[in-house]
Amino acid sequence: MMLLCCVLFMLMPVQVFAHSKLTESTPAADETIAESPTQISMKYNTTISSVSTFTLVNEAGEVQQVDNISVNHDELTGEVSSPLANGVYTVEWNIIGADGHPIEGNYSFTVQAAEPEPTAAVEPETDAVEPEETATPTPDTDVEPEETNAADSNQQVTEQTEAADNSTNVWPYVVIGILIVAAVAFAMRKRK
Repeated sequence: MMLLCCVLFMLMPVQVFAHSKLTESTPAADETIAESPTQISMKYNTTISSVSTFTLVNEAGEVQQVDNISVNHDELTGEVSSPLANGVYTVEWNIIGADGHPIEGNYSFTVQAAEPEPTAAVEPETDAVEPEETATPTPDTDVEPEETNAADSNQQVTEQTEAADNSTNVWPYVVIGILIVAAVAFAMRKRK
Protein backbone atom coordinates (compact mmCIF):
# COMPACT_ATOMS: atom_id res chain seq x y z
CA MET A 1 0.00 0.00 0.00
CA MET A 2 2.82 2.37 0.81
CA LEU A 3 4.47 1.55 -2.49
CA LEU A 4 1.22 2.34 -4.37
CA CYS A 5 0.95 5.74 -2.63
CA CYS A 6 4.53 6.58 -3.62
CA VAL A 7 3.86 5.65 -7.26
CA LEU A 8 0.65 7.72 -7.38
CA PHE A 9 2.46 10.64 -5.77
CA MET A 10 5.14 10.54 -8.45
CA LEU A 11 2.61 10.31 -11.29
CA MET A 12 0.58 13.36 -10.19
CA PRO A 13 1.09 16.47 -12.34
CA VAL A 14 3.76 18.78 -11.04
CA GLN A 15 1.58 21.91 -11.52
CA VAL A 16 -0.77 20.79 -8.73
CA PHE A 17 2.03 21.49 -6.27
CA ALA A 18 3.66 24.39 -8.11
CA HIS A 19 2.96 28.00 -7.21
CA SER A 20 1.60 30.11 -10.06
CA LYS A 21 3.99 32.75 -11.33
CA LEU A 22 3.97 35.37 -14.05
CA THR A 23 5.74 34.16 -17.18
CA GLU A 24 5.05 36.96 -19.71
CA SER A 25 3.18 40.23 -20.03
CA THR A 26 2.17 42.89 -22.55
CA PRO A 27 3.56 45.47 -22.14
CA ALA A 28 6.58 43.54 -20.89
CA ALA A 29 8.26 44.23 -17.56
CA ASP A 30 10.63 47.23 -17.77
CA GLU A 31 9.64 47.84 -21.41
CA THR A 32 9.49 51.39 -22.81
CA ILE A 33 6.66 51.71 -25.32
CA ALA A 34 6.15 54.49 -27.88
CA GLU A 35 2.37 54.74 -27.46
CA SER A 36 -0.22 54.20 -24.77
CA PRO A 37 -1.38 50.56 -24.55
CA THR A 38 -5.03 49.76 -25.16
CA GLN A 39 -4.81 46.45 -23.27
CA ILE A 40 -2.71 44.87 -20.54
CA SER A 41 -2.32 41.11 -20.46
CA MET A 42 -0.40 38.69 -18.22
CA LYS A 43 0.23 34.98 -18.63
CA TYR A 44 1.03 32.61 -15.78
CA ASN A 45 2.60 29.16 -15.67
CA THR A 46 -0.63 27.61 -14.32
CA THR A 47 -4.37 28.11 -14.60
CA ILE A 48 -5.54 30.93 -12.34
CA SER A 49 -8.85 31.59 -10.58
CA SER A 50 -11.51 33.77 -12.21
CA VAL A 51 -11.43 36.10 -9.18
CA SER A 52 -7.86 37.15 -10.03
CA THR A 53 -7.46 40.86 -10.79
CA PHE A 54 -4.96 43.72 -11.16
CA THR A 55 -4.68 47.50 -10.85
CA LEU A 56 -2.67 50.01 -12.88
CA VAL A 57 -0.94 52.82 -10.96
CA ASN A 58 0.97 55.85 -12.26
CA GLU A 59 4.12 57.44 -10.77
CA ALA A 60 2.04 59.60 -8.41
CA GLY A 61 0.32 56.51 -7.01
CA GLU A 62 -2.98 57.27 -8.75
CA VAL A 63 -4.99 54.26 -9.90
CA GLN A 64 -5.73 54.37 -13.64
CA GLN A 65 -9.04 53.06 -14.91
CA VAL A 66 -8.92 49.58 -16.45
CA ASP A 67 -12.12 48.01 -17.80
CA ASN A 68 -13.26 44.46 -18.58
CA ILE A 69 -10.70 42.63 -16.45
CA SER A 70 -11.09 38.94 -17.22
CA VAL A 71 -9.40 35.57 -16.80
CA ASN A 72 -9.03 32.95 -19.52
CA HIS A 73 -7.30 29.83 -18.11
CA ASP A 74 -3.76 31.13 -17.49
CA GLU A 75 -4.21 34.67 -18.85
CA LEU A 76 -5.35 37.84 -17.04
CA THR A 77 -6.33 40.81 -19.26
CA GLY A 78 -7.87 44.26 -18.98
CA GLU A 79 -8.58 47.20 -21.31
CA VAL A 80 -7.03 50.61 -20.66
CA SER A 81 -10.00 52.98 -20.92
CA SER A 82 -8.15 56.20 -21.85
CA PRO A 83 -4.70 57.01 -23.25
CA LEU A 84 -1.92 57.07 -20.67
CA ALA A 85 0.33 60.11 -20.34
CA ASN A 86 4.09 59.66 -20.60
CA GLY A 87 5.60 58.17 -17.47
CA VAL A 88 6.23 54.99 -15.49
CA TYR A 89 3.27 52.71 -14.69
CA THR A 90 3.09 49.79 -12.30
CA VAL A 91 0.81 46.77 -12.74
CA GLU A 92 -0.10 45.32 -9.34
CA TRP A 93 -1.65 41.86 -9.75
CA ASN A 94 -3.43 39.60 -7.27
CA ILE A 95 -4.24 36.05 -8.33
CA ILE A 96 -5.29 32.76 -6.84
CA GLY A 97 -3.15 30.05 -8.35
CA ALA A 98 -3.82 26.44 -9.20
CA ASP A 99 -2.80 25.36 -5.71
CA GLY A 100 -5.42 27.70 -4.19
CA HIS A 101 -2.90 30.09 -2.67
CA PRO A 102 -3.32 33.85 -3.18
CA ILE A 103 -0.28 35.33 -4.87
CA GLU A 104 0.52 38.95 -5.61
CA GLY A 105 3.21 40.73 -7.53
CA ASN A 106 3.94 43.69 -9.71
CA TYR A 107 5.97 44.92 -12.63
CA SER A 108 6.49 48.29 -14.34
CA PHE A 109 6.63 49.67 -17.87
CA THR A 110 7.18 53.15 -19.29
CA VAL A 111 5.11 55.10 -21.79
CA GLN A 112 7.33 57.39 -23.89
CA ALA A 113 5.05 58.62 -26.69
CA ALA A 114 6.22 61.39 -29.02
CA GLU A 115 4.82 64.76 -28.02
CA PRO A 116 2.28 66.00 -30.60
CA GLU A 117 3.58 68.94 -32.61
CA PRO A 118 1.70 72.17 -32.02
CA THR A 119 -0.74 72.92 -34.79
CA ALA A 120 -1.14 76.33 -36.39
CA ALA A 121 -4.91 75.94 -36.59
CA VAL A 122 -5.48 78.84 -34.19
CA GLU A 123 -3.54 81.35 -36.32
CA PRO A 124 -5.58 80.89 -39.51
CA GLU A 125 -8.78 81.29 -37.50
CA THR A 126 -7.62 84.66 -36.11
CA ASP A 127 -6.45 85.66 -39.58
CA ALA A 128 -9.85 84.77 -40.94
CA VAL A 129 -11.56 86.94 -38.31
CA GLU A 130 -9.39 90.02 -38.95
CA PRO A 131 -10.36 90.47 -42.62
CA GLU A 132 -14.02 90.35 -41.61
CA GLU A 133 -13.45 93.15 -39.08
CA THR A 134 -11.50 95.30 -41.55
CA ALA A 135 -13.97 94.54 -44.31
CA THR A 136 -16.89 96.02 -42.31
CA PRO A 137 -15.70 99.69 -42.40
CA THR A 138 -14.89 99.50 -46.12
CA PRO A 139 -18.51 99.93 -47.34
CA ASP A 140 -18.85 103.01 -45.06
CA THR A 141 -15.77 104.61 -46.60
CA ASP A 142 -17.07 103.72 -50.04
CA VAL A 143 -20.37 105.45 -49.33
CA GLU A 144 -18.74 108.78 -48.40
CA PRO A 145 -16.92 109.28 -51.73
CA GLU A 146 -20.12 108.44 -53.57
CA GLU A 147 -21.98 111.10 -51.58
CA THR A 148 -19.24 113.70 -52.14
CA ASN A 149 -19.07 112.76 -55.80
CA ALA A 150 -22.83 113.26 -56.11
CA ALA A 151 -22.62 116.61 -54.31
CA ASP A 152 -19.67 117.67 -56.50
CA SER A 153 -21.50 116.72 -59.68
CA ASN A 154 -24.62 118.63 -58.52
CA GLN A 155 -22.51 121.71 -57.77
CA GLN A 156 -20.79 121.45 -61.18
CA VAL A 157 -24.17 121.21 -62.96
CA THR A 158 -25.38 124.28 -61.04
CA GLU A 159 -22.23 126.27 -61.92
CA GLN A 160 -22.52 125.28 -65.58
CA THR A 161 -26.18 126.31 -65.64
CA GLU A 162 -25.34 129.67 -64.05
CA ALA A 163 -22.47 130.18 -66.53
CA ALA A 164 -24.78 129.35 -69.42
CA ASP A 165 -27.37 131.79 -68.02
CA ASN A 166 -24.70 134.45 -67.59
CA SER A 167 -23.41 133.92 -71.13
CA THR A 168 -26.96 134.10 -72.46
CA ASN A 169 -27.51 137.40 -70.59
CA VAL A 170 -24.28 138.94 -72.03
CA TRP A 171 -25.13 138.38 -75.69
CA PRO A 172 -27.72 141.13 -75.98
CA TYR A 173 -25.27 143.64 -74.55
CA VAL A 174 -22.57 142.52 -76.96
CA VAL A 175 -24.95 142.87 -79.96
CA ILE A 176 -26.13 146.32 -78.81
CA GLY A 177 -22.52 147.41 -78.34
CA ILE A 178 -21.62 146.29 -81.85
CA LEU A 179 -24.61 148.09 -83.32
CA ILE A 180 -23.71 151.31 -81.48
CA VAL A 181 -20.11 151.12 -82.67
CA ALA A 182 -21.32 150.47 -86.24
CA ALA A 183 -23.81 153.38 -86.09
CA VAL A 184 -21.15 155.77 -84.77
CA ALA A 185 -18.71 154.68 -87.46
CA PHE A 186 -21.39 155.09 -90.19
CA ALA A 187 -22.31 158.56 -88.92
CA MET A 188 -18.70 159.65 -88.94
CA ARG A 189 -18.26 158.53 -92.56
CA LYS A 190 -21.27 160.52 -93.70
CA ARG A 191 -19.84 163.68 -92.19
CA LYS A 192 -16.66 163.30 -94.14
